[in-house]
Amino acid sequence: VSDASVMTAQAQNALLKLLEEPPENVYFILIASDATALLTTVRSRAQEIRMETFSGPVMEKLLSERNEKARAMKEKNPELLLRIINNAQGSYGKALSEVMSGKNAEESTEKLVRDYITALSGFSKSSLYLLIPSLPSKQRDDAADFCEKLMYALRDMAAAKKDRNAEFLFFVNHGDAREAAMKYPFDAIIKMYREAETVYNELSRTNVNILTEYFTLSKRLWLAK
Repeated sequence: VSDASVMTAQAQNALLKLLEEPPENVYFILIASDATALLTTVRSRAQEIRMETFSGPVMEKLLSERNEKARAMKEKNPELLLRIINNAQGSYGKALSEVMSGKNAEESTEKLVRDYITALSGFSKSSLYLLIPSLPSKQRDDAADFCEKLMYALRDMAAAKKDRNAEFLFFVNHGDAREAAMKYPFDAIIKMYREAETVYNELSRTNVNILTEYFTLSKRLWLAK
């Protein structure tokens, strides 16, 4: 089972008998991003093997050695590959999935976040609002992904002001994060992060209007800076 953590309780209960008395020479492998999402009765019938996350350099080496698309990306667009690795947060499967999706760097959520931060640092609030129609708004998950990556970027910007040796979640290196953070005081970046986190949490509600949340986000961040 490739993502056992999303199985319903009913589905997990249906597996219990099989897990307890499997057919001869048959093995069941349950892969879960969050083992606590599995029922205690399921976990008690399985041997738990925890997988460690990969560091950035190890991930880059694995991807470029094992995947032709990753190899080509490393040669032609190394910055995009590094962004994918940062976004994966140590998950080889997530990084490989993004490499294989073949997303155009110019259309990626990462680029939208960078454009948004650039507009936020300007002198005209209207330039920030004009970006809103281009932000992902069809699905709440896509909107939440944008907010989450914006939070990563703001987190990196704060880290760049305080620690030259910090590891980054969104930006490729210290220089990029430092440049993005130059126009903001440290306290303002922290406040913007908290505002983005609030909107990110609001996007989990089923009755939320995505465009309204984007306008709210933009207003809050503009005031926070």
